[in-house]
Amino acid sequence: MEELDARWGNQERGQEIEVTLLFSPRLRVRVEETFGAERVEMREDGSLLVRSSYPDNRWMYGMILGYGPDVRVLEPAAVAAKIRAMGAQIAAIYEDAEEAASMSNAAAQRTNS
Repeated sequence: MEELDARWGNQERGQEIEVTLLFSPRLRVRVEETFGAERVEMREDGSLLVRSSYPDNRWMYGMILGYGPDVRVLEPAAVAAKIRAMGAQIAAIYEDAEEAASMSNAAAQRTNS
């Protein structure tokens, strides 16, 4: 994992924590290449369970978010809660953008009328 951290730019340090991640079956090749096939537990439903340790820092959260809706943090609960909060913040950015675009379009239509 140190080689992977170096390639991905994980220079920030934090307290090391173990995370348990559940991945969608469609990411099998990517997950096996990233974490190593020996660290991937295949579940009956085809999902992939991975336990790995990382420094508790922005890089780790970015790495997890990079898998989008194809990963779920099972443990620890604090990491899952932070990912959920970050996802909500991301969604809010786009809700605000949609609202602004809608208002802009309505104003343009009134001007053209």
